[in-house]
Amino acid sequence: MSPFAKHAHATHTKLCQHPLPHDYFGSLAPLRYRTPDFSRDLLTAMVAELRHRRGRSRLKVVDLACGYGVNSALLKHGVDFAGFARLYRRPADPEGAVARDRAHFAARPVDQELTVVGVDTSTAATGYGLATGLLDAVVSTDLEHGEPTEADRAALADADLVLATGGVATLARVLALQTTPPAVLGWPLYGQCTEELVDCLTAHRLTVSSPDTTPRHQRHFATPHEREAYHYSLRRQRLEVAGSAAERSLCVTPLLAMPHA
Repeated sequence: MSPFAKHAHATHTKLCQHPLPHDYFGSLAPLRYRTPDFSRDLLTAMVAELRHRRGRSRLKVVDLACGYGVNSALLKHGVDFAGFARLYRRPADPEGAVARDRAHFAARPVDQELTVVGVDTSTAATGYGLATGLLDAVVSTDLEHGEPTEADRAALADADLVLATGGVATLARVLALQTTPPAVLGWPLYGQCTEELVDCLTAHRLTVSSPDTTPRHQRHFATPHEREAYHYSLRRQRLEVAGSAAERSLCVTPLLAMPHA
């Protein structure tokens, strides 16, 4: 994992240590965090394609580093990041907020044919996801450094789609549990070396592509130091900075892996 990937993972972990997403949205919303939003069309198209390929509507999605379940809110309820963040503009007591959010999501149209399994070591965040109905099951084992339990194996098996945020070791352990290769969608940071990730995906009988190689805004820089360090890392790799989204933002480029036809 590159230094910036490690930095992003550490930031995610730090923001997901509370039973409610106040700190998560309070920190990321002002930075215009947008990865779930610009991935909406790609995610929707992938779900439709997988349903066509599998010949069934019911699919299992495994979301690595799922946090509070933002991707599930998008997939199952059509709630974007900004809409989710609006729920947390003012403080609420934990029990009241969870009940409110559970009712909020239950009142929205829901894709009943999607099962979302969240993988995250933050039990506070995944506990929220389970309590509000965003996540159908969770795996809290640190799969980057340890093997899955029998319960984990059962929860992760038979995945149709894996959302790959986090380390390659976690992804490799999840893919090794599958009988039929799932599709994988990831958002590597622009400038991150993806050779190890691509090797992992191809080793599990997946065809890898980059639907859009243009650096896409993930979020604004949190500090001037972060901006300077990111630009330095890009210039060392002779990647474009001036005039690109990376001049103003931490960026990602989607990476898609599909089972061999």
